[in-house]
Amino acid sequence: MSSETTVAQRLFTDKEIKDLNGKVQCLQRLVNHPRCKIPELRLTYTNLLTCMSNLDADSRKPYTEDGRQDVELGFKTMAILEDTLIRVVLGGETVSNVLIRNMSILQQTGDSYSSQ
Repeated sequence: MSSETTVAQRLFTDKEIKDLNGKVQCLQRLVNHPRCKIPELRLTYTNLLTCMSNLDADSRKPYTEDGRQDVELGFKTMAILEDTLIRVVLGGETVSNVLIRNMSILQQTGDSYSSQ
């Protein structure tokens, strides 16, 4: 009689976990840039860290459809926050211009992501 091991499906693919880890490492490097110290970026930076932390915590949870929808929202929210940081820190744009540009995207994603 052979014993079979069942592996539960996870909320994240291996690629998504690897990509998230890479984004965290890039953010750690970006935080040393002088323009990252702009006071108007503090909330964006804090929200991005929170979003990444929540996604990391969720990466260990088993798959559910509701959980996966939350993860998708988390990735969309993270992308908007990353875009804001990159455009301001590396692109030299103003926070207000970037936020105005991203307003329609923010409205499409709904409330910001938080782990359940």
